[in-house]
Amino acid sequence: MGVRIVVVLQHDMAHVWASDPKLGQRILSHVQGVQDYPGAEIEGGNVVEVIDDSIQSLLITDRYKVYALAYDHHKPGAGMYSACVRLLRIAAKNLGYNMFRNYLRPTKVPTTR
Repeated sequence: MGVRIVVVLQHDMAHVWASDPKLGQRILSHVQGVQDYPGAEIEGGNVVEVIDDSIQSLLITDRYKVYALAYDHHKPGAGMYSACVRLLRIAAKNLGYNMFRNYLRPTKVPTTR
């Protein structure tokens, strides 16, 4: 078990963070509480999520900000499809919606004979 750190780096500031040999140390200093978190700005980016790696999250990015819509524990053996659907259902519920699967019934195609 570990910790997942999500960082958003700004492309227009690539000249700053691409040549920074201590970028990893700066990120860890933000994570360890030296700076304000979350959304604490690193030169050229932001730390947007620090969470246990057994948690799955559904995130939306908007420019340089990230919004979490849903969290759930990792289910061993569950496929990616079921994880995505599960997180979408949680997000819908958090936003006040219900999510239902739309079962399409096959339609009869008229034949021209």
